[in-house]
Amino acid sequence: MGIPPSVLRWKPRLPSRNWSAFLLTVSTLSYLYYDDRRQCRLIRAEYEEKVRPLAEQPMKPNQWPRKVHVYGAKTPGDDDHDQSFRYFKRYVK
Repeated sequence: MGIPPSVLRWKPRLPSRNWSAFLLTVSTLSYLYYDDRRQCRLIRAEYEEKVRPLAEQPMKPNQWPRKVHVYGAKTPGDDDHDQSFRYFKRYVK
């Protein structure tokens, strides 16, 4: 019983050029995705704090609930009509 000699002789070394490029690409893309999601959460929390007093006001029994109408338009030069709605659903809603 004990530590095998092969473990004691193991010497760490740097990955090859291809593996380094792969790891750099994957880690960069992962961080960009993580940072995007984090920024979205922070922006959403900031807007929630701004409208919190409105949400805490009691409503009268004969009052209709508050609604917000969101209009989306396509970006100039873009043929995708649903792009603005996808951005809204992803970042705002």
